[in-house]
Amino acid sequence: MKAPAPRRAAIGANLTPMIDVVFLLIIFFVVSGSMTRQEEARPVPLPTAAGGEETESRETGKLVITIGEDGAIYVGSRVVPLDELKERLSREKASSALPLEVRVRADRNLLWSEAEPVLLLCAEAGIGDLSFSVLPK
Repeated sequence: MKAPAPRRAAIGANLTPMIDVVFLLIIFFVVSGSMTRQEEARPVPLPTAAGGEETESRETGKLVITIGEDGAIYVGSRVVPLDELKERLSREKASSALPLEVRVRADRNLLWSEAEPVLLLCAEAGIGDLSFSVLPK
């Protein structure tokens, strides 16, 4: 009598890890796209600068503050008064596990005296990573 041959298991690819990676990529692009739209929520004509450097993407908590020509301060697309901005900066700094970076987008026609209170609030909150959005000259 002949012994039965052992059955071979069907060879196939496990698609679960590949599906996980695809979903992670989709989530990454959706989140990064919404962050870019949030930064551009209030279009303002930016000033030009001859000097400066382009900042590379770093692992930081990022907060974008836009100051319009009329001196209104926006975080995202919402107008924020100075006292509320002070609380928001302190709260963001305390809750962020990463160093907090503040990017200021100010209108090119804005007077320095209208932007100065925002910078002072950042200094009071202990935020040292502060940058300005400008266009190249």
